[in-house]
Amino acid sequence: AAAPSTMFGKPLLGSSAPRECVFNAALCCYTSVSPDDVLIGCRGEDELLCVHTRYCLASGDKAFPVSLECSPEEIMRNRGGTVCELSLAAAALKVKMPST
Repeated sequence: AAAPSTMFGKPLLGSSAPRECVFNAALCCYTSVSPDDVLIGCRGEDELLCVHTRYCLASGDKAFPVSLECSPEEIMRNRGGTVCELSLAAAALKVKMPST
């Protein structure tokens, strides 16, 4: 396992890692904040089952285009591609065919 690069929010000697303060941790999940990389708003993406989600309400970032694209032929082909994608200014949802 790699040695930790920070302790109490301060970089360890010889570490070039950015400062990061962990304020909530349990087992394999943690929440941290980095005072060197402040983001006003929120930004992220994740995938649950066959739905891929992107969202962005960050100050200064470009909005997503507003669109709706559906591919019903992808359901018939059953190859794991995108079936439908909805994009609004702050969020985008993509429904994909299962690939496994």
